[in-house]
Amino acid sequence: MDFFARQEHARRRTGWLVALFFAALAGLIATAYLVAVQVVGATSVSEPGYAPAPPPSMWNPDLFLLIAGGISTIVFGGTAFKLSQLRHGGGKVAESLGGRRIDPASTQYHERRLLNIVEEMALASGVPVPPVYLLTGQTGINAFAAGYSIHDAVIGVTEGAMRGLKREELQGVIAHEFSHILNGDMRLNIRLIGIVHGLLLLAIVGRVLIRLAASSRSGSGKRGGGVALFIALGLALIIIGYAGYFFGGLIKRAVSRQREYLADASAVQFTRNPLGLASALKKVGGLAQGGAVANDHAEELSHMFFADGIKRLMGGGSLFATHPPLAQRVKLLDPDFNGEFTVISQESLYASGNDDAKPREEKKKTAAGGVMGPDFIKRTIMVGGGLGGMAAHPTAMIQQIGILEADQLEASRGLLDALPGSLREAVHEPLGAQCVVIALLIAASSGGDSADAWTWVPASFTDAVGRHLDAVTHLEPRYRLILVDLALPALRALPAEQAERFVDLIDKIIRADQKIQLFEFAVMEMVRSGLRETLKLSVPRMTLNGVEMVAAEATALIGLMARLGATDDTAAEAAFRKSMDILGASFKDQALPQAGAMDLEGVKAALDRLLQTTMPVRKQLLEAAMVCLMSDQVVAENEVELFRALAATLEIPVPLSFGQA
Repeated sequence: MDFFARQEHARRRTGWLVALFFAALAGLIATAYLVAVQVVGATSVSEPGYAPAPPPSMWNPDLFLLIAGGISTIVFGGTAFKLSQLRHGGGKVAESLGGRRIDPASTQYHERRLLNIVEEMALASGVPVPPVYLLTGQTGINAFAAGYSIHDAVIGVTEGAMRGLKREELQGVIAHEFSHILNGDMRLNIRLIGIVHGLLLLAIVGRVLIRLAASSRSGSGKRGGGVALFIALGLALIIIGYAGYFFGGLIKRAVSRQREYLADASAVQFTRNPLGLASALKKVGGLAQGGAVANDHAEELSHMFFADGIKRLMGGGSLFATHPPLAQRVKLLDPDFNGEFTVISQESLYASGNDDAKPREEKKKTAAGGVMGPDFIKRTIMVGGGLGGMAAHPTAMIQQIGILEADQLEASRGLLDALPGSLREAVHEPLGAQCVVIALLIAASSGGDSADAWTWVPASFTDAVGRHLDAVTHLEPRYRLILVDLALPALRALPAEQAERFVDLIDKIIRADQKIQLFEFAVMEMVRSGLRETLKLSVPRMTLNGVEMVAAEATALIGLMARLGATDDTAAEAAFRKSMDILGASFKDQALPQAGAMDLEGVKAALDRLLQTTMPVRKQLLEAAMVCLMSDQVVAENEVELFRALAATLEIPVPLSFGQA
């Protein structure tokens, strides 16, 4: 199952989740109605001198409608409220757990090690580098990935995991979380949070009713009867609410457990080190608190964690466990495991996490190159199946998107080592990240000599941009978009107003010379996509489920790519025709657009339209683009930049190795 199929599968699971939610809601309404009938009967009082009141009828349409409407309003309202709280993406989830965003420029050993691992994996997998949150004071070993898409994803790690795991162990845990990002699990997880909260809200309302009843003063027998009714209803709502919580727990268990096996397998494929992940899980099993997270929100977020974040009396096999039994997960990774966890204290855990500090000092790269030089990078990329491997078929290459491969991870380390240290340090803090991006754009405009572009650079940026300009001017083209990727976490730390000013600034710089290059456009699209949540840009719903529905936009974009990569009209026509064959019979008679038929504003509008397509359509579009890209077996830099802009806009993770050779 490739990336696109996994994403579609996640969308279908969302439909299944909604069906389970309505089934649980129906059960709650039925239970509440039966309880209400009994409460009404128990509180019915016969008037003196009259016969006893008859037993209540089991069918009372008015009461049923009242109960159904009330419970539906509470549950739907609670779900909607919770989802609105989390609408800003993974950062809000991390903050609700007490997470502190780690400064991308941090030089503290454990934080730097964690940030380096996340950067390596993000670039290797094609996911924009996510911000990292530390759950300070949480001594258990745990982690999570949260967000709605690859552009607002975050990684959260407990202090126990960051300080207590060796690099290879921590790498396995982070790879596990990246697999959740690529498998489309995050959006489903957030929706699960909303559903469980809505179901539990009945119990919360019940507690409020009891408090109100207890605080009221009864002045008469009738008033006292009203208080009793409130208390009875409150108790009933608590019981019903926790019944809803029970069903919500079962839903979380059903949705979560199998995904953990898949994430473990993907992590091993990425790191090629099953014992690293197994060792991390063994430490979870041997630590007294395991993966426990001491936070009021830990229960509702339990399905998102790497290991079970709640200490359960019945262990991993309990009815409510969101994760498979720990010993079973370890056994699949390490067949020699005997099922017994070695007890480990907090002190020895933290000591073991420092074992690799001396032989491998974690720091920002300050050398111009590392042990993994250009030849190694080229060999690794050829093996890993990037565009450097020209023998690969375009369809097979598209199938590799979203697949975690160890060769790509090695390639990303090599490329990061080869970056100039001054640039890599600069992109880790907001001001430096802005200045490096600006320097890249100015360097692309007349080699940095564009006076018009410089007029837009604020005085507070001028010196820093000038310092970085020489370095980026002499930078190999392959590194330019890598720097933009690395700058995204720092740019996402900008307040909304500053982010808007920055995007407006780079737009003016791009337009300054009256000719927009594809590299400049690619930078703009990557920054806009990465800052989508900060800028409050709406993401259209995926409603276009056929490539024919975006025929005009697809034809124009593929035509532009065909002309950019061809030396003459004949070659452009040949590339265009191959791409149209991929798009289907309805595109057979499409004509190659004339040169200049679409300007960059038109490209932007077309990409925005394509964002409304479903994942199968996006796969078809990218495959057509790849066929066009590789038609002449020569990959031009501007073709790669347009492809990456297309993929970034469509929220498709393109591995760093694409286009590198």
